[in-house]
Amino acid sequence: MAITIVASAPLKKQTLEVHDEGISYFESTGFGMGEPPSHYSFDQIDAVVRSVTEPVLSLQIGTTVIKLAIKNGDQTHEAAIAQIVAGAKKSVVQPAAADAGV
Repeated sequence: MAITIVASAPLKKQTLEVHDEGISYFESTGFGMGEPPSHYSFDQIDAVVRSVTEPVLSLQIGTTVIKLAIKNGDQTHEAAIAQIVAGAKKSVVQPAAADAGV
């Protein structure tokens, strides 16, 4: 089951869905128009950054940066962030494991 974060502004709506295998991201205008959803597996996520000064979550995937507002303390948002971090950590090659084969 997907965990969803929705961030809305007057003319922009962002939806981030976290699935077992990765994330889906969709951004639309106030008129409901937007690009098709982008899908990324956890191993494509290069960085997960949570601002300490603002309620913002940023994800870097290659040269793409997804930045969306979150609600600090919201259980759904916290669960989504925890799942993204856990999924991204699993996909990181540990240096000791990489050196063992050399």
